[in-house]
Amino acid sequence: MFKIDYIIVLLITPFYFFGQSFIATVNNDTIYFKNLSIADDYLTYYSSDDKSEHKVEIAKVKGFYLEEDNIYYHKKLFNAKLRSGFLGLSNKPKDYFDFVELLFEGKINAYRSRDFKQYVNNSGSEKKNFWFFEKGDSLEIAFLADYDKGSMKIQNARYGSLNRDFIETIFSDDDIALKSIKKLKKYDKLKHIRKIVSDYNIRYFKKNEVIETDQTLAEVIFLRDSRKEFKEDLVLTVDSLEYRLDRNTKVKLQIPTENQTLVCIINSENKYCRLISSSASFPKFYKVILEKDKEGDIFKVNGLSSYYKVRLENYESVN
Repeated sequence: MFKIDYIIVLLITPFYFFGQSFIATVNNDTIYFKNLSIADDYLTYYSSDDKSEHKVEIAKVKGFYLEEDNIYYHKKLFNAKLRSGFLGLSNKPKDYFDFVELLFEGKINAYRSRDFKQYVNNSGSEKKNFWFFEKGDSLEIAFLADYDKGSMKIQNARYGSLNRDFIETIFSDDDIALKSIKKLKKYDKLKHIRKIVSDYNIRYFKKNEVIETDQTLAEVIFLRDSRKEFKEDLVLTVDSLEYRLDRNTKVKLQIPTENQTLVCIINSENKYCRLISSSASFPKFYKVILEKDKEGDIFKVNGLSSYYKVRLENYESVN
């Protein structure tokens, strides 16, 4: 059984990070730091320019970026009585802020909460298993991502009864998505709900797309790894432009920062697409996959990690 005490402990415990990173404030200031801790209502950090300790109120912060994880964490306000089919109701006395990673963007935003290892030997951070969906003013726990015993990767999603009610409510304006949601089992594959969110956002995007000529652009890198996949080229379309990626290749593209761009693997059997945007403040990397059964997928990776740095240096560029 999962208990609400687990979340509360995480929220009140100080967290420490390491690496060249920045804090974004509500006044659009950027504060670069080396080390950062989160406790109570403050972020405490050491500046990149000196060794002195500084504090900034969480209320004055929009989010922060961790270079070593290549993740920007958005500040979100959580309801003290947040529902959860796993955890019951929180007994926190007031609403609270926490920082979450945006994984899918569009009409429905999907966030993943942060989790942290023990801080002995500066072991760093890892992603938490809880996912949240946000639509309009609604932000609640959607499901708990869990490890697949065979692969030991986070590939499964577990739904509680209250979570299912919330998910069905936010997808209630789309018959296609709602039908797919109702087919989800209590314990299902994570990729199923990810695709439902992507497809829903794309349908809304196509109905409401606004073409803007004056947009800020920034670089996004797409890469295809050398793992055992479909042997032929993966055909990627980005804003209707086509790119063919063999295994061990990459493509660097300039896409808008403020608006979403439609990205698809058009030769995948599952017709996989998603919406993404770039960032003027930090690089974004996406891994594209075409399995042997021609099932496609696109997901964020830490392109600044040692694993991907070496590969990206050697991967052939596609034009």
